[in-house]
Amino acid sequence: MNLQVKNLTKTLGKSKVLDGISFTLIPGKVYALLGNNGSGKSTLLKILAGYYSHWTGIVTYGTLDLKNHTKSFQFKTGYLSEANPLYNHMYVQEYLAFIGGFYNIKKSKTLHMVTQFGLEQHRYTKIQVLSKGYRQRVGLAACFIHNPSLLLLDEPTNGLDFNQLKVFEKTISDFKTNRIILFTSHISQEVASLSDHQLILNRGKIKIS
Repeated sequence: MNLQVKNLTKTLGKSKVLDGISFTLIPGKVYALLGNNGSGKSTLLKILAGYYSHWTGIVTYGTLDLKNHTKSFQFKTGYLSEANPLYNHMYVQEYLAFIGGFYNIKKSKTLHMVTQFGLEQHRYTKIQVLSKGYRQRVGLAACFIHNPSLLLLDEPTNGLDFNQLKVFEKTISDFKTNRIILFTSHISQEVASLSDHQLILNRGKIKIS
C-alpha cells in the first residue's frame, strides 16, 4: 500500500510549518526526511502518526484515510518520536509486554524483540537507570513490536553507539520489504547508507530526490 499525502498544510501560531505539500511513498523503500531545524520534519511525522489532528489536506495509506480512520491507520504504524518517552518505573521486559498488550502480541514476540535489539542483559532492569543508547533500543523495540507496515522514526539512531548502529541498519534492511520507512537524521552518512530516497523540507515546501 502506498502512503499518499496531498496538499497537507499545518499552521503553528502564525506560521505555516507545512504549506500544501504533496508526495507519495511506496513499499519496499526507505526515505530520509531532511531539513534544517524548525523545517517541519517532526511536525510531519506527528501528523502521519495521528498525534496532530488540526491540519488540512488528505493523507491516505492504502484505503485508509488518516482523518476518518485514525485508529486503524495507527495500528499499521510504528512511531518513534525524537523525545522517545518511556515509562521509567517499568522494567524493560515489563514495558515491552505492556506495549505489546495493546496489539495482542504474544509473550514470545516480546522476547524476540528483546533479543533482536540486544536487550537480553537488561530484561529486568528498570528503564530509568539505562543509558541513552539502551533507552533508544527500548523505544525502537516498542516501535517494531507489532510488525507495522509503516514506520515513522524521528532521529532513531540518537544515542546509539557504533555496534548498536550496525544492528539498527541491519534491522532496517531486513524490515523494509513490503513496508514504508520514513526517518529523520542529521547525519549524512546514515542518510547515504540507509535511504533509497530523500525528502527535503524547506520553508514549508517539499522536494523528493
